Amino acid sequence: MEIQPFKNKTYYVVGLGRSGLSTLKALTHQGATVFAWDDTLAQRTHAKKAGFTVIHPEKLDWESLTALVLSPGIPHMLPKPHLVAHLAARYRTPIICDIDLFFKTLAGPTIVGVTGSNGKSTTTTLINHVLNHAGHTAAAGGNLGVPTFELPHLDAKGTYVVELSSYQLERITTPALSASVFLNITPNHLERHGDMARYQQAKLHIFDLLKPHGTKIIGVDNPLMEAIYQSLSDAYTIPISGQKQLQKGVYIDNGILIDHLATLPKEILKVTTLPHLKGAHNYQNIAACYAVCRAVHQLSPERIIKGLKTYEGLPHRQEHVAQHHNITYINDSKATSIDAASHALAAYKNIFWLVGGKPKTDSFDITPAHTSFGHIQRVYAFGEAAKNYDILFSKHLPTATFEGLEKALKQATEDALLEKENITILLAPACASFDQYKNFEERGDHFKKVVKKIIETLTKKRRKA
Repeated sequence: MEIQPFKNKTYYVVGLGRSGLSTLKALTHQGATVFAWDDTLAQRTHAKKAGFTVIHPEKLDWESLTALVLSPGIPHMLPKPHLVAHLAARYRTPIICDIDLFFKTLAGPTIVGVTGSNGKSTTTTLINHVLNHAGHTAAAGGNLGVPTFELPHLDAKGTYVVELSSYQLERITTPALSASVFLNITPNHLERHGDMARYQQAKLHIFDLLKPHGTKIIGVDNPLMEAIYQSLSDAYTIPISGQKQLQKGVYIDNGILIDHLATLPKEILKVTTLPHLKGAHNYQNIAACYAVCRAVHQLSPERIIKGLKTYEGLPHRQEHVAQHHNITYINDSKATSIDAASHALAAYKNIFWLVGGKPKTDSFDITPAHTSFGHIQRVYAFGEAAKNYDILFSKHLPTATFEGLEKALKQATEDALLEKENITILLAPACASFDQYKNFEERGDHFKKVVKKIIETLTKKRRKA
């Protein structure tokens, strides 16, 4: 059942990207009065052409507003509050986000929320895939890129699986979740939250958004998460682990998925056989998906297994691009930190590593990748960070530097074809993309395009020979 809580109310939507525009359309459709703003002229012009009223924050009648719908990417406190946040505080206007409004429109469907510093996109799409594969109707959106107001309408039997960032969580007040998944927490976005305590508080808010008797699913793979679990522990809490045995819950033990939701633990699946969920970092994602599908949707283990086996993964996250002769090409462009890159380095062997881009503060702290150095045969450093990586690795591994990704990839391919053993050419940049690309997606797409071109060229040469 869809409800319309916005009629005769007034909202100010600030931040007119894809989510902002979809919010304007939804509010207008449901009878609200809406005003819009974006600091970028092009976005304001686009909104005007779409028929929306654009008003500067200082010319708005703030006392008439029901709420300020502020894009999650725009700060309301740290590092520096936006002008609209100052005005909202002055007029005591609630600051919310599009997902909070979306939750208010739903009375029937099940909603599963997923958060965590790492793995939330994979977990969100994995749950969505397994449910749909089992015959349920599900749709995934939120932080992973699809605005919730663009998701299809689902009836009471449907399930929305929503990825929630800390930025979004701190602007949601509506308790609409049937299950909250909190995977893990590591220092992140501290410039926005101020310190680790506030970041943790924002993440923990996902449990405040549960309906009565909603299910809490929480990772316990480090002392901090274990302590959080102990503070939450009740009949509706399920611990999950990708690393250790648990007295109850869902966990991975020696590569085996274990269901210990009932009295006795039960072996479910050898997770190392899942082709698109390679690497120990995916174990927790698998456990979380299983817990949701089993405890919240009562799917049988057999149906969950079938879904897990057919999941094809997300673009730019250890994405299998192609196989040619002895070379496997893997696109992990989403690995924009050394910690993220270390997961891919651990998952493959005989690696020709493409690393580089615009460095982050931790890009040259290679400690997280130390245990995987034995998997790396050669390093191909590119972009702004190339010289630094040359200094880091050249004493230990054959290392070459390149201005851009394309030249690095072509050289890696030439070198790999000279090898007798199978080689993995891995793009795991450990850096941001902004030195040469708009985002990690564009970088990953370029990698795939060049791989395709290389293989086509090699195939033509072989035919002529």
